[in-house]
Amino acid sequence: MGQKTTKPQADGFSLPPSIAASSLNSSSPHCQSAAKQLYNSFKRHGFASVCLDEEISRCLKVLDSFYQAGDEFFEKDLSQKQTLKQVNSKSYDSRGYVQVEHLKEYLKVTNGYLNEIPQCPKELTDAYDAAYPLLRDISWLCFKEFMKFKENENMKSLLSPSEIDTILGVADSMSSLSLIHYFKKNDKEFIPTFPKSDKVPDSHSMPSLPHQDTGLLTLAVVSKVPGLQIFDKRSQDWLEVEKLYPPKTLLLWLGEKVPLFSGSNDFEATLHRVVLDKLEERTSMIFLLDVGK
Repeated sequence: MGQKTTKPQADGFSLPPSIAASSLNSSSPHCQSAAKQLYNSFKRHGFASVCLDEEISRCLKVLDSFYQAGDEFFEKDLSQKQTLKQVNSKSYDSRGYVQVEHLKEYLKVTNGYLNEIPQCPKELTDAYDAAYPLLRDISWLCFKEFMKFKENENMKSLLSPSEIDTILGVADSMSSLSLIHYFKKNDKEFIPTFPKSDKVPDSHSMPSLPHQDTGLLTLAVVSKVPGLQIFDKRSQDWLEVEKLYPPKTLLLWLGEKVPLFSGSNDFEATLHRVVLDKLEERTSMIFLLDVGK
């Protein structure tokens, strides 16, 4: 299939249109134009979007199953959820279940981690085992085509094919897939966690403050409860991206290791945050492509 051409609008200018995932495959006749679009989206805006276009019903079923299994897990008693707490004491290893008081709880899982825990519900393990390779493969495609793209024949790509293969060879064991559950706030516990100058209504909380991710690429599935905001390089403003792209669109942004590996000043880690109405709760799905420290 060709690339999706519908362009979402934000305050009078066009945002990056979603790229068909299949067009990023090197065998696709659209690969070069898709890679160019991905490269320019990262360069101009700091983020890009990808739509699932092949076997879309199967892909959506995989994502829905993981969401459902995650929601069922988050509804369990705290003692049950804590059986999935991290088992490795190394500081860089933040796998497992974590709760941040009054704000959120999350389950961050690396490849094969849940299979190490006998107490893990089978439904959650099965759903994860289906979702992880789907999102990993898409993130690999995006990273590979972005890094090897040349703006013109006289320029070098950001990384050579052998360098890309080396990085991705390490990434499978260091990358992670997370489900994050943001809590509703009651009036007693609700305290805004942001300065007034941020133009956020007093009725909203910011359970995830502005930050940049430490990895290579982050892939987020657009949630049915909008909350994710990305700082757009072009407009120099915060965009409520989940109100601009349909649910199950995949949003990608750059982590801190991209400028380190690429050596290019054109790309920097993407600033993002989560802003929610205090009466809403939200679950998000995040894949972090990383190579560790």
